[in-house]
Amino acid sequence: MILVAVVLKSQVKLFTALFLLSCSAFVFSQSSKKVVPDSTLWIVNKYDTLIFDSLLLDAKSSGKPLLLYFYGSNNINSWNFNANVLSDPEVRRVIQTAFYPVLLDVESRVPTFKMGKRNFEFQQKVFSYATQPFFVIIDLQGNVISKKGYLGNEYRLKEEFVKFLALGFESCRN
Repeated sequence: MILVAVVLKSQVKLFTALFLLSCSAFVFSQSSKKVVPDSTLWIVNKYDTLIFDSLLLDAKSSGKPLLLYFYGSNNINSWNFNANVLSDPEVRRVIQTAFYPVLLDVESRVPTFKMGKRNFEFQQKVFSYATQPFFVIIDLQGNVISKKGYLGNEYRLKEEFVKFLALGFESCRN
């Protein structure tokens, strides 16, 4: 009798573990589709090295504050943020009209430039932040106005991101 109870108990544990594993695999597959940044919205860093002064000069030419987007091309949080926030028409409109947006892929593997590594080091050393997605608003004088990183479920907070952009833009105008 005791042997039967032990066997049944271990089968229940095994069934529960398999069920939970299959549920988590389903959730992971549903929320983790790779969504890359829209190339019509973001300016990809065109310099062979990260030359901040050149990016700032480009922003000054546009008359708009600089919006840096540190993105991981193999980063699930970045994919989710792209899919749930940056693809929204209101967010796109705010970015296009108010900022000079620059995409900095921290995982880019361009062999001759090793841009991903340089972008990541720039993010870490200058802004003391090492995860993605990460955004920085810089005024036309080169001052960091605001910075924000998103982790976990925060990528669903579109209103919070729009507020971050609006406050940063307003601070640049003052």
